[in-house]
Amino acid sequence: MAAAMAMLAAAPVLASAAPPAPPPAPPPPLSAYGELPNISLIRLSPSGARVGFIVRDGGRSELQVWNAVGQTVVSRTPLPPAKVRDLLWVDEDRLILTASKTAEAMELLNPKSEYFFGTEINIKTREARPLLGAGLTGLDSSLETMNTLSRQPTVSLKPDGTRRIDVLGMAIVNHQGVLTLFDASERRARLLYLGGPSTTDLAVSPTGQVIGRIDYELNTGAWTVLAGPEKGRLRKVRSGVDRTGYPRFAGVTADGAAIYVNSGVIGEPHLSRIDVATGEWRDQPEELSQGALVVDGPTRVALATEALGLERRSYRFLTPEDDLLWRATVKAFEGADVAFVSMSADRGSLLVSVDGPKWGYAVYRVERKTHAAAFVTDYYAHIPPDQIAQQTVVRYPAADGLEIPAYLTLPVDRPARGLSLIVLPHGGPFARDEPGFDWWSQALASRGYAVLQPQFRGSDGFGLRFLEAGYGEYGGKMQTDLSDGVAWLAKAGTIDPAHVAIMGASYGGYAALAGVTLQTGIYRCAVAVSGPADMRRQMSFLREKALGSSQSLGSRYWREFLNVKTDNDPRLDAISPVTHAAAATVPVLMIHGRDDTVVPIDQSRRMADALRAAGHPAQLVELKGEDHWLSSSETRLQMLESAVGFVQGCNPAR
Repeated sequence: MAAAMAMLAAAPVLASAAPPAPPPAPPPPLSAYGELPNISLIRLSPSGARVGFIVRDGGRSELQVWNAVGQTVVSRTPLPPAKVRDLLWVDEDRLILTASKTAEAMELLNPKSEYFFGTEINIKTREARPLLGAGLTGLDSSLETMNTLSRQPTVSLKPDGTRRIDVLGMAIVNHQGVLTLFDASERRARLLYLGGPSTTDLAVSPTGQVIGRIDYELNTGAWTVLAGPEKGRLRKVRSGVDRTGYPRFAGVTADGAAIYVNSGVIGEPHLSRIDVATGEWRDQPEELSQGALVVDGPTRVALATEALGLERRSYRFLTPEDDLLWRATVKAFEGADVAFVSMSADRGSLLVSVDGPKWGYAVYRVERKTHAAAFVTDYYAHIPPDQIAQQTVVRYPAADGLEIPAYLTLPVDRPARGLSLIVLPHGGPFARDEPGFDWWSQALASRGYAVLQPQFRGSDGFGLRFLEAGYGEYGGKMQTDLSDGVAWLAKAGTIDPAHVAIMGASYGGYAALAGVTLQTGIYRCAVAVSGPADMRRQMSFLREKALGSSQSLGSRYWREFLNVKTDNDPRLDAISPVTHAAAATVPVLMIHGRDDTVVPIDQSRRMADALRAAGHPAQLVELKGEDHWLSSSETRLQMLESAVGFVQGCNPAR
């Protein structure tokens, strides 16, 4: 024992004689986080022999196709500036790229909205053509249509073995959009099925038959689900009344004999299955019914259910063979969050994203026959795995005792004591943060900040009671749930309570503004991205989007969530940061996209004016051409650089 103690005593002397450790590597530039991922929308071709994905380098992007084995480049197609939303394979040579833009549809007399467009790209002939872009043939060639998509296209297999491109779009009937199914395989689309004025969804079998329809009467909230073996034999399966939502089709079985349908209830999703031949409606077992349905992109054939936990996501595949492959895959990437990305038509190849300390944040290809996993590419090529900050799950009590789960991300190069903190509430608010790599929190942690992402009451994904606990708590307990997390971290010594800022987008932007107006004395500064500041005007905006109707789904849901009876309820002023601008005593930065169709930029402009009129410092950065979702690399980076520069000035990292 004495000898051992002598050795321990001598250890510090030996350590002091060792050469100093090299300084930590500098963090990647903010552009490594702020620009859109270097790769996205990676998909396997039907045979699994090829991989297609979007590659970005700065402001440029292109569609690349590689051979899956050997990863040699098959084709590279430069893309014009566009907000690319999805990608799917038609066959081994053709892909469909879905993009969106902010525009006004004069045919519908609607205000500015986000509209989606499809383009077929043939990598063999190097041709590109728009879907629904060259007129209409079929049942009524005089029918007026819009070249926009209501849902991601699907691919059906015709009896002769060829593939048909099925597109849900809009036909214009009496200046009203009617959901319509088109065959967009040729340059002139062919009308396949015209819905009614209240049709909100169609289910299409893998062979292209319309086997289901959902109708929803907006004024009454009455919904009806119909199903049948073909479009001429649809019959009512179930009906009900819900003034804030309605069921939605989630996918189909491979043989087209059944349709999966989601209840459409926010906070309490429930998956059911309809037998097409008999119309029998069966609720799925609890272990399957609570997860989101994972489908094959081109066909919408159901593959698995996904449950999003706090630390990682889990899957239950619908066939024993696929489930066995998945469990073996997860076991191989021990300690990582493994997410499904794509699967070949024969189920022989699988793409997964892997997020973990040992693996970084990357895509791997898994082969069923060989049980081998091969690295494909990193999502963020300029962020080394050792620079990815650790994200942990924490839980803390709110003032009323409710347990609040949260994500805490700590910087990689300093001890977790007395850190400067940024509170980063999510948008929604009926949404949630997900486990794994988050570009925004990673960027802030790379600059030396601890980042807290509270899953405050009202967040989705934690049960209906937790979501409903947020009803009527805008500016109330939803807000104090955030500051309770600050107090908890301060008590633990992890952060310095005198060095705390708040930052967020959408509802998170509202929470940032409320954190320095409805609350005071907690945050040194606030950054609000696309945040509503005047709730009365936001409710009026929802009414304008519904062409003057206060009976839209959005208006009805928000009145319920906010616990107000009308769009002019006095409570709206009580919870609006713009009404309390004079209470702010710290710097405030607002950032807003000029093309925002969810929260109009007037919200930030009015808040900036109110703060300045009260004599308080306020800055406003307007993002040219940006929408609500920070869809452009250039403006997303502009947002991040503006926000980080601002916070470093008013709440420097300790």
